[in-house]
Amino acid sequence: MRDNDLIPVLLPFGKTIYQTSNGQPITSDTASFVQTILDNEENNSQKILELGTGNGIIALMLSYYRPTWKITAFDIQEKLINLAKKNASEISQQISFVVDDIKNLKNIRDDNYDLIVGNPPYFQVNSSRISPIYERAISRSEILCKMNDVLVLIKNRLAESGKAYLIYPESRLKEFENNLKRVNFEIVNLTILENAKRKFFIAEFKNA
Repeated sequence: MRDNDLIPVLLPFGKTIYQTSNGQPITSDTASFVQTILDNEENNSQKILELGTGNGIIALMLSYYRPTWKITAFDIQEKLINLAKKNASEISQQISFVVDDIKNLKNIRDDNYDLIVGNPPYFQVNSSRISPIYERAISRSEILCKMNDVLVLIKNRLAESGKAYLIYPESRLKEFENNLKRVNFEIVNLTILENAKRKFFIAEFKNA
């Protein structure tokens, strides 16, 4: 990956990481998602899994503000995992970044995570224009994984007393609630966000 393919991103605590020029741009939703988790989760020792980490920004921010957390983060795109590792090194954060597929985790063998978080693809394939740029397309649209795939993975890897956080467009809330029931989860808290384009919800949920 050439340096001119990368765009700097200044984090709230003054450190700079990088995202790819072809990827899904980082937005204010990311900061709101991280802040919601921090507001609800104390700085005690926990084992964390982040799905679809991309350039690692969520894992890196959580690691900075919650230094006792042991964080594993994965993505299906190897070049993004390599970038996430570079970003972690740049800001001196210790995170295990792994290449893996949400539908069939082969490289992450641990289960019983205390906390699982993710900013998965927002849009159903038939509901919005799909970017011609593959990296951006699979980050935005459910080409490689659907909402139910995300929830099944969480169900299989979450500790019995654990919790999870996901962010989706508010237009998918009813679908999300129906899918939660199928895997026997229940919502603990629901936060509604709004930016210039649309509303989102952040769901904190656990085993029912």
